[in-house]
Amino acid sequence: MDRISTYASHSRMLSAVFAQQAKLDEANWQVASGKRAPTYQGLAADSGRLLRLETSRITFDRLARSNEANLRRLDIGEKALTAIDGSMRGFREVLMTVGGSSPLKAEQAQEIQLAAFRAMTDVQAFLNTQADGRFLFSGSRAATRPVDLGLSDLAAFQNRYDGIQTLYPPTRDSHLGADLTLTSADTGGLIISGGNTIAAANTAAVPSPFAQIAVGATITLAGSSLGNSGSYTVVAKPSPHELVVSGTLSFSAEVSLDVQATLADGPESAAATLSMSRWYKGDEQAHQHRVDDQRLETFDLNAVDPAFEKALRAFGLIAQGVPGSQGDLAHHPERIGWAIDLINQALERAPSLPAPFGSERLGNLDDVRRELGFQQSLLHETRSRQDEFVATLEIKIAETENADPNEASARLLSANAALEAAYKAISLVRQLSLVKFL
Repeated sequence: MDRISTYASHSRMLSAVFAQQAKLDEANWQVASGKRAPTYQGLAADSGRLLRLETSRITFDRLARSNEANLRRLDIGEKALTAIDGSMRGFREVLMTVGGSSPLKAEQAQEIQLAAFRAMTDVQAFLNTQADGRFLFSGSRAATRPVDLGLSDLAAFQNRYDGIQTLYPPTRDSHLGADLTLTSADTGGLIISGGNTIAAANTAAVPSPFAQIAVGATITLAGSSLGNSGSYTVVAKPSPHELVVSGTLSFSAEVSLDVQATLADGPESAAATLSMSRWYKGDEQAHQHRVDDQRLETFDLNAVDPAFEKALRAFGLIAQGVPGSQGDLAHHPERIGWAIDLINQALERAPSLPAPFGSERLGNLDDVRRELGFQQSLLHETRSRQDEFVATLEIKIAETENADPNEASARLLSANAALEAAYKAISLVRQLSLVKFL
């Protein structure tokens, strides 16, 4: 045996080399990645602080993205409101210019009715605005198209609302209506009397079968064995189980609506049904949005807000009536003044404005836009603060987990030099032998 090193000393030298190689690898990783360590364990006491910072960043980043998405929807909603405002003001301008003629000529009446139907169609489309796959004006039913007025063309609309037998609903309650279909199982059968009264036969089983039907509402009688199938306007409800469909709807000394309908008397067949539909398919539930970790904001924008409902009612009031018939606008120019009153109430914040069909629910487009603007401002300011806070957290996280590039480079050079020296030392030791000392 002429070697100086032993197995134990050789193992210790190799262990030292491997340790130095690990330091070199760590320094090389720091330079390449810019991080102090590949795991939280490598950060020692700073690992808990880093975890808290990253959790806060994720939370605020998620809230900021949620606010940004909601703000985007509100911005689209604001554009829809601007378009609705333009439609309403344009229609009012037509009423006040063309409709101011006296007497109102047939061609002028048709021009106004066409403008009313066009405005109704436009506002329906704007109220069905979508953003990110959500309908903005349907309350909490974001997946449901909120407005369906059943519009196809003006002629079909006037055929349904002829202005004499069937009037467009004049009040909010009658206009909103309800989705309702009553069969003989619900009414015990229908009995027609007096040429204008529809009664439920079985009042003992169902005392108030017509409870959801408001005076002024449009009902549809179908499957009549007496030839009474058609649409009618409810003029009165003498009792909970009776509907009168002909007569006068009086609202004041100056405002009344004449409805002329004639029914064949007798008991209807069991197949006869009485129905009513609701054009608003959403709900009136407020939508809640978490603005930050402490605040929930309520958004209650929907298509049955009084601002929209009054405008749609004004459009229908003018569009109804087949040209040349007794229900034509040319025969009822007083509707123009009533429609202007409704549009004014829908547009402006003025509670003292005339209400032709009785007291109206307060609400106008100015208020809707003001509330929407407040919500936009709140979300914009909150999102800006959250973005700033996320940026601050990013800086703190970088300070905690990132390696100083100069220090990392110096450590890499030092580790590389140490490793080279270690290999040289091993090489020298391996060359030593006792023979060289003899």
